[in-house]
Amino acid sequence: MKIPKQILILLLITILQACTSTSYVYVKPNLEKSVINISRVVIMVEYLNLYKDLHGYQNFDENINMLKQEELLESTREELLAKGYSISAKQLLTSGLIMDREFRVDHFVDGVEQGSPILAPYIIRSIDLLDDEIVAYESLLAELNAPISLNMSELRSYIINNFIKQTEQLKLPNDTAVLVIQSFHPRASLFSSIDIGFSTGTFGHDDFIRYNNNRPRPVTWGYFLHVGSGDVLWSNRINLINHKNQQKFFNGIPNMSYN
Repeated sequence: MKIPKQILILLLITILQACTSTSYVYVKPNLEKSVINISRVVIMVEYLNLYKDLHGYQNFDENINMLKQEELLESTREELLAKGYSISAKQLLTSGLIMDREFRVDHFVDGVEQGSPILAPYIIRSIDLLDDEIVAYESLLAELNAPISLNMSELRSYIINNFIKQTEQLKLPNDTAVLVIQSFHPRASLFSSIDIGFSTGTFGHDDFIRYNNNRPRPVTWGYFLHVGSGDVLWSNRINLINHKNQQKFFNGIPNMSYN
């Protein structure tokens, strides 16, 4: 049976749209002046990879998540160094830092189940950070994920572009920037029902990621914040960051050549 040309064209357009990763970029007006006042950048990476198995349980493989954390950290460092920034010795790598504290996952290491399920946060690794400082980063990440009108979600950084209350708690010099990379990669068995997704819920005064009944989609966010002012200097979102698109993802962050 011969398929009409118009239908073939529509099918091709549909496939191309499905394969195209969506992204948006916010760059603060007059960003060059803010960049001059940055002596170093602290990198925070939140990465969470969960796999829903045949029985509907969420599996968390520790080594997979740690490896992806480190890959994101290294690629972020590469991009910042290429732009002329100095990288702070302080760093924070987490998985599930603002997940619902009652959300249980089965704990695996290299595909081998470790016994009892574990509760969020599943991984917290830091360098040169005290416990109360980690809590401050948790508060910042929660605020970056705070609920917002669905109609305005694409313009989030234009509306909520200052986090001075959170950056004041980081105990960092005013001429420091923080680059937050947050990446979620939910997966499901081909034979399991796909009924998970990320939404926000409230836990005390903080907002935590919860699961709802939406279809899961991988997504990566980036936020570049100036500590002294609390301003978002740059933000971006993409379906899932990788080595092929990382340079494009970070492209909106200006070079330090303005100094």
